[in-house]
Amino acid sequence: MKTKNKKIITIGFHRTATTTLSRIFAYNNLYSVTGGWGTEGRLRAISRCDTISDFGENHIPLEELLIIKRKYPDSIYLLNTRSLKHWISSRLRMYIYRIEKKQTASIQKTELFNPTSISLASAQAYIEQRESFYKACSEIFCPGKDNLIIFDIQADDFIPFVCDKLDLDPLPPNYDKRANNGKRMLTNKQRFDDPKISHIFRELENIYGEKKLNSILSMDAAVNQKLKMFPNNLKDL
Repeated sequence: MKTKNKKIITIGFHRTATTTLSRIFAYNNLYSVTGGWGTEGRLRAISRCDTISDFGENHIPLEELLIIKRKYPDSIYLLNTRSLKHWISSRLRMYIYRIEKKQTASIQKTELFNPTSISLASAQAYIEQRESFYKACSEIFCPGKDNLIIFDIQADDFIPFVCDKLDLDPLPPNYDKRANNGKRMLTNKQRFDDPKISHIFRELENIYGEKKLNSILSMDAAVNQKLKMFPNNLKDL
């Protein structure tokens, strides 16, 4: 899929390799910006940039997505995703870090959760947020018409898959050690056994079960069936 003169809109949530994707775009001389500010500013930025990603605590607003689809019909959309359980852990740990470092001023408010609340309620709100957005994506995008690419950032072929689909050069070895080749090498103990969050995952498993918490896309099989009609690197869901 050639990217020349096409906007690349990364619509996955933050904590799903948006920084790594931005570095890949920059390495390929694509002007990339993040989208963590208001509607007017985002739409103005999209008009002058090649790619946009990372909408902070929220996803890209659906009304903006529809405007972009109308205004830039050839755009390429990237739905970057990961295991639900790992994604929740990454979000919680990020907020814990920012709270401890007193870096909360730039955290955006959301309608669903208080980002500085490290709690079961917040984790369940993350799930509601993601389930609702993925369902909307399954309804907004049309296979054979829209250029939607879906990929699991935890898959071994994540970077080669994306670069191949977008006809981009991958980052060379040691290009940016902070990117760590798209993955942070944490053990499951580091991800889930932290006493600040371990009780949250015990409660989540009691409510949802392990299988649903390991979902790469939605917990809803019908939503997954629709989304898997688009190019993807997903294994059996």
